[in-house]
Amino acid sequence: MSNRVRKAGRFFLSIFLSAATAITLSGSSLLVPVAVHAQGLTLSQLIELLISLDIIPPSKAAAARAVLQDESTAKCTFTKDLAEGATGDDVKCLQQYLNGAGFKVANSGPGSPGNETMYFGSLTRGAVSSWQVANNVSPTAGYFGSISRAKYNALVAVTPPGDDTGDDTGDDTGDVAEISKTPIISSLDPTTGLIGDNVEIVGAGLDDIDNTVQFGSVAISNLPSGVNTDGQNVIEFTVPVGVAPAEHSVSVSNINGTSNILPFQVVVAPVEPVTAPEILTLTPQTGPSGTVVTIQGKGFHKTENTVYTGFDMLTLPSNDGETIQFTVQYNFFGGEVTDEFRQIFPTTPLYILVENENGLSNEKIFDLTY
Repeated sequence: MSNRVRKAGRFFLSIFLSAATAITLSGSSLLVPVAVHAQGLTLSQLIELLISLDIIPPSKAAAARAVLQDESTAKCTFTKDLAEGATGDDVKCLQQYLNGAGFKVANSGPGSPGNETMYFGSLTRGAVSSWQVANNVSPTAGYFGSISRAKYNALVAVTPPGDDTGDDTGDDTGDVAEISKTPIISSLDPTTGLIGDNVEIVGAGLDDIDNTVQFGSVAISNLPSGVNTDGQNVIEFTVPVGVAPAEHSVSVSNINGTSNILPFQVVVAPVEPVTAPEILTLTPQTGPSGTVVTIQGKGFHKTENTVYTGFDMLTLPSNDGETIQFTVQYNFFGGEVTDEFRQIFPTTPLYILVENENGLSNEKIFDLTY
C-alpha cells in the first residue's frame, strides 16, 4: 500500500476523533472525554462505538470503516482459495478485513475485532457469505475463491506497483503475486463407506472437467466438478474396487496443483447370517389328493427348493422367498380306496419339509384324507 494512502487514512481518522472529543450525557450537561471511554478498546471497536453513539453520523460510517480497512487489511495478498478448514496468515488477514468492513466474524472472543485467528471456521464462512451477499458475489456459500478475490481487489482498490507519484518513498516493490487456484477439500460426504459407495468431495479450486482423485494408492482420473444444492463446488466419485478395508487418504489434483488430504475409512459389509429355511404354516392342513397346499415360511430360494411331500420330492420356486405351493398327489393303493380302509385309516399324515442351499427346514404335517 502506498504511503499516500496510509497518510490519507490516518488524516481522515484524526478528523473523526477530533470531532468527537466529548460526549454529552442524556439529562446532564457533563462533558465526558472520549478518551476515557476508549481505554482498552481497539481502533475498530472505537470506531463502532462512535458510530453507535451517532458521533460519527450514519452517512460517514462506511467511510470510517473504510479507513480501518485501509489501515489494517489493504495489505492482504490472497494466493489461493480459502474454505472452511483452511489456515494461515491470509485467513487472519481476511478476518481483519471482514471485521473492518462491518461483517464481523464474531462479536467477542476468537475472530472478533482485535482477536482475529488464522483458522477458517464456520464463523468465518458465515461472515464471508454475508459479505458476498452484500457485494453481489455468487455463489454465496462462504467460499473465498477467485470471484471473491476479484471483488475484494476491486473494493480495496489496491494501487498497482509503480503507479505512485509525488513524495512517496516507493515502498511498494515487486510484482503482484499471480493468483492461483490450488484445490482445497473442505469435507467428504460420507467419510466412511463400502467399496462401490458414492462419495462427494466439497471444496474449492476444482477444475470444471478434469480432476484426479487420489484415493490411497488408486488414482481416479478425468472427473468433472459441479455445484450441489447448497451452491458448493463438488466432485463425485465411487470408492474403487480392490482397496483394503482401512483408512485411506483422499486428495484432488488438477492443472492448478494438489489439494490438502482428508481421510476416508473403507469398511467391510456385514455378512448376513446363513439360516436354514423355516416352515411356519400349511394352508390347508388337511385334504384329499389333488389339494393345493400353500407353504408359508421364510428362507426359501427363489428358484430351487426341494419340497418333500411324503413320498414325492418336488423342485419348486418361491418368488417372494416366503411362500411355496404344491399339489398333494398321493394314493396309497394306486387305485380306489375302500370303505374298510377309510374306517381303519381315516387320515394319513404326510411330513412336509423344504430343503435348499441353506439347509433343511423343520417339518409340518399335512393330513391326507380319502
